Amino acid sequence: MKKINYFSTILFALLIGLGAFSCKKKQTEPSPQEKILGKWKITAWTMKASNSPTIFDLYAIMDACTKDNYLEFRTGNVALENEGATKCNPSDPQETTGSYTLSADGKTLTFTEGGNTTNSEVLELSNTTMKLKNVQTDSGVTYTSEISFTKI
Repeated sequence: MKKINYFSTILFALLIGLGAFSCKKKQTEPSPQEKILGKWKITAWTMKASNSPTIFDLYAIMDACTKDNYLEFRTGNVALENEGATKCNPSDPQETTGSYTLSADGKTLTFTEGGNTTNSEVLELSNTTMKLKNVQTDSGVTYTSEISFTKI
């Protein structure tokens, strides 16, 4: 009789324990629209022309006054471009306002500022990293650039 009570007690304790662990709230992955919110600084930028095998490192030739610039994506599809701590041209505004749209699947980012619109393919978007691909054609030459950002 004691063996049955002992076994029942252990079984009951195990079931309670398993129930407690199964009730833990699962963390949900943020949506792409949530991940993009915040300030993003360029950390890499390359470009390749269709008529050349060379990949150009545009980030390496950027001025320091441009490297400290950042983009900020806010709710309501508001995008800000901030000149950072140092401006290349002191008369430039500190911030310019634009807009953005991120597709529901998070694979296309459309950015509009000052009447110019850029459509980018989103290659990667996490809570800390964003990588975009842009393709443009000029005079029959296709230019493909990849820009990496880190959230600051």
